[in-house]
Amino acid sequence: MKKLFAVVFLLLASPLWAQRQQEERYFMRDFNATSTNLTFCASSKRTPGPGNIQASASTTITAVVAGQGTLASVGPGDNIIVVLAGVENFLTILTKPTDDSVVVAGAPLTFTSTRFDFIKTACGTGANDGWISTAGYIASGFIMEYNAGDWATGVQMQLQCRSSISPGNAIIAYPSASDTCGRGTQVANNCQFATASVGIVDRLYIGNVWPFGQCRVGFKVVGGGTTGTVSAYVIGAIQK
Repeated sequence: MKKLFAVVFLLLASPLWAQRQQEERYFMRDFNATSTNLTFCASSKRTPGPGNIQASASTTITAVVAGQGTLASVGPGDNIIVVLAGVENFLTILTKPTDDSVVVAGAPLTFTSTRFDFIKTACGTGANDGWISTAGYIASGFIMEYNAGDWATGVQMQLQCRSSISPGNAIIAYPSASDTCGRGTQVANNCQFATASVGIVDRLYIGNVWPFGQCRVGFKVVGGGTTGTVSAYVIGAIQK
């Protein structure tokens, strides 16, 4: 079994919603979590791919026209998004044999010449890794979810934020000393989720977070196990 630890960063609109525009941005999507140190990821904005792709009962996706670098811009850990039968499919790249082919996680796929979008993800454990701009958002809230996996003790997460004009003064925005982490527990300034979520009642919502200039989500695994995935994204209303 795999772990899925989803962190949804929801930016709530003001009553003047008509004057604002919604924007979505991932920290990471279905990222393979194996580190026992807090790891922070930031993803690019969704970008249209330069050509069409295809698959034939396989997890290998190939360019329809070879030699044009259709998949040159993506690599392991990035996401490809394709719409199949009216449904968006987010595919995580595991390996990239060539600029014309990638291998993705999940079940084998079959589809003919199809347009795609991609999201690039960069991760690290340093002080400047994983930050995403939240400047201009009015209010913020977070939803966290741990679905299933084989880590013996669980997954830990931490929300950090900082001012755009004073980036060296980052703080732990959640959890604070008094936060209970919902159905999780607070362990050494992290929210630890030891058991899998079974539905809507197990999701943790964090509201009333001050609108900082930048935020990032860190995660790490604890206890024995083999694999797990984590996701985190931001939805915001920006002034236009």
